[in-house]
Amino acid sequence: GTKPKKPLRDDWAQPGNGRGFSEDSILLAGFLPKRSGGIAADLGAGSGVVGLEALVSGRLKGLGTLVLVEILAAFEPFLAANVARAESLLGDRDRPAIRTLIGDHRELAPEDLGGPADLLVSNPPYFPTKSHRVGKGPFGSTRHETDGTLADLIGTAERLLKPGGTFSLCLPRERTGELLEALRETTLEPSLFVFPPRKGARLLLTRLRKRGDPKPDPASP
Repeated sequence: GTKPKKPLRDDWAQPGNGRGFSEDSILLAGFLPKRSGGIAADLGAGSGVVGLEALVSGRLKGLGTLVLVEILAAFEPFLAANVARAESLLGDRDRPAIRTLIGDHRELAPEDLGGPADLLVSNPPYFPTKSHRVGKGPFGSTRHETDGTLADLIGTAERLLKPGGTFSLCLPRERTGELLEALRETTLEPSLFVFPPRKGARLLLTRLRKRGDPKPDPASP
């Protein structure tokens, strides 16, 4: 028989030595609400896999702008390679404006994205800095909160989203309480929690919605 076609995800450029994307990024890309039009941003994009995988798989069909935000300049060549690949796969008809922005999400304003965002996504560092030893090298901090806490990320999302906009992210399940605490006294509220049924899974996928739009968020991913 014919050989099965290799999944698109296998060809994304990424750092080696365990600093590349994981299956969590693919699950998060598939968890995003379907989007037609508007502005989306991937916060802490790394190699850009979450946003670009969602884009080429058709999850974000019709999107106007995708901004890939990453603080570590060492990711720039991987972002450039992956954006070029996504653009070639999409062609001109279905391709939004794709921008990379090397900078700190804590310093962003809506105008840096081209306006308030309709959709945000993040696969943030899983570990508070004090809980694990931070690795060495240019990618050593990718799994640790050296450039902002979970509360900082929530603050960024609240600032960048338009009313009714959504923020999708994944975290270890044991940080659910910390997430809920960070949401207190904000305009963001949980609209969907999903615990992927994988063997030994520790992952929480959650979608937050900024209050202000009377239309409810879809009940399913």
